[in-house]
Amino acid sequence: MPKTDYESINMFNPDGIMDVSTSPAQGRDEMYALRAQVGDGPAVKAQHHVNSLFVLPNILEGGKTEISFHGFIVKYLKNEQKFSADYASWVKMSLSQDGTGELKVHYWKAFIDRSAFVEAIGKMMAE
Repeated sequence: MPKTDYESINMFNPDGIMDVSTSPAQGRDEMYALRAQVGDGPAVKAQHHVNSLFVLPNILEGGKTEISFHGFIVKYLKNEQKFSADYASWVKMSLSQDGTGELKVHYWKAFIDRSAFVEAIGKMMAE
């Protein structure tokens, strides 16, 4: 089974929120746990494809830059079945809390129709 790449979690501020599942993960420890849980689940690989991306910068001091994008995700199950679904994400970024001036994710919300995923898992479990 492929290993989970945790590098994306470094894009977040230490107390950032990743809202991509049934309940949000706040802080890097919860994000690591969520990613590990996903990696041990029925999906063994996912490829995200971005179709459009929009950046709304806020140049005011302390402001948050907002990004929205949409595309599709291809997921691969343990039984080698694959399927795709459209998604959209909304991201709020702010200056890093370590004072480097780097933009880090403050909040990430993903919107996806999970019905294809649930149906595919149901079929896999019935095999």
